[in-house]
Amino acid sequence: MRVPNRFALSFLLALLILISSASRPNPAFAIGNLHLGPVWVHPFVEVTEAYDSNIFLAPNHEKHDFITVVSPGIRLQVPFAGRHLLQAGYRADLYTYAIHDDENRQDQQADVGLNLDFPGGLQIIAKDTYTHAAEPKTTEFEGGKRFFDNNTAAAEVGYSFADIWKIQLNYENIYRRYVDAPYHDESSYNDNAAGTTLFYEFLPKTSAFVQYYFTDTEYPFISQDARDSVAHYVYGGLHWDPTGKLAGNLKGGYTWKRFEDHEVAKDNDAQTWSIGADLLWRATDYTQVKLEAVRIYRDYVLQSGLFYLTTGGTITVSQKILTKLTASAFGSVARDEFPEKAFNADTGRDQRRDDKLWMAGGGLVYDIQQWLSAEISYAYRDRDSNFDSNNYTDHLVTFRLKLSL
Repeated sequence: MRVPNRFALSFLLALLILISSASRPNPAFAIGNLHLGPVWVHPFVEVTEAYDSNIFLAPNHEKHDFITVVSPGIRLQVPFAGRHLLQAGYRADLYTYAIHDDENRQDQQADVGLNLDFPGGLQIIAKDTYTHAAEPKTTEFEGGKRFFDNNTAAAEVGYSFADIWKIQLNYENIYRRYVDAPYHDESSYNDNAAGTTLFYEFLPKTSAFVQYYFTDTEYPFISQDARDSVAHYVYGGLHWDPTGKLAGNLKGGYTWKRFEDHEVAKDNDAQTWSIGADLLWRATDYTQVKLEAVRIYRDYVLQSGLFYLTTGGTITVSQKILTKLTASAFGSVARDEFPEKAFNADTGRDQRRDDKLWMAGGGLVYDIQQWLSAEISYAYRDRDSNFDSNNYTDHLVTFRLKLSL
């Protein structure tokens, strides 16, 4: 067994020793106890051991593996002027495969953010996140790991007035550049999104809203790329305050997607109804139900093709048992529809690809101490496509220990 695996197992053993000696809370190991002057320091480390029955998501001749992930990180926070917060963070995910060591990789992410909360209702949030990572190899794209650099810059300005109104402006830029990867120029993209939302609070902690935003996506390293497009989104919906029994957003509306190279892609312009849901219902002090749903166009960058329409939802139920143990279960279903025809080698003719995806699973989290937790989980994934080469079934079992201060 290789050195990284021995390190991970040694770390797991050390944590187990800590667990065995942690029968009573220790004030020295409490979250938020580390300070450097005005800076709050929150270091953490996670160690994950996983078994994956189909690491390449292959339709047949599946390859299994045991995967160790060591994830150290730190978050720094500087509250100032009583209401504002400056923060920065770093995280690394070090993957080691017991059998297929060509898949080993090191993902890294760093971010910096500023939250300003002024008297009178003005709020400003700015954040920038840089990621250097790799997408693992899959049967759908057999060129190997796809290394990339990704930078996401986002800003939000909100203003609350007359006690019941709030207007919010948002902007986000995502720049992803694939490096040392097959077809990296074809996959690299630059995405700009901007929009505005108007909220009206008609009940305590409950608001109605209307929203408009657009996205401008380009593939800058391919001249006159047929995938360059602009999309417009119009929504109406309800928003529940995060502190309420019901929290989150529920919205529905319409989407228009237009391709910029109309000589090539004009027949692929599309429009459809769309939805979005991200709701958390705190049924009791011990029971929570989370619902997520989406219907939206997404670009497809792995192979030839412009985009696809995804429609799906996930429901998760969590139940607190006693004071330190939480059980959860989830189920998910989705459908991906590709409007552009492609040659299907299984049928010998051009067809529109249509995928159906199912996921289900559950887990247990044990909060050993405020600063130490253990988790075990299982997830099942299945994709059923009319292109048989895109079918797969996968089972994933995970054990994780997390220490955070």
